[in-house]
Amino acid sequence: MAKDLAVVLNSGSINSAVASALAAQRYRLILLHAEVGEGGTRARAAYDQQVQHFKPFREHSLPMPFLATVQDQKAPPPPSPATPDRKPQTSARR
Repeated sequence: MAKDLAVVLNSGSINSAVASALAAQRYRLILLHAEVGEGGTRARAAYDQQVQHFKPFREHSLPMPFLATVQDQKAPPPPSPATPDRKPQTSARR
């Protein structure tokens, strides 16, 4: 009987390799990779190595250049905590 399919979103990281390995134990893999920014990145090379290793049923790379602009934007710094005007009062209970 043929194995069911599992779609694994794979970034090329070690976590993706572990997720792919676990999924490959029970399912036929379909690997998806989102290409953010330039195509010749280290993440893409790692993904290609994982494709060669796992030999998935299908593999797809999805170009998503619009995510690069979101990734490049810096989040605003968190607001600083409010400083109290005076020291907190402690009660001297004994």
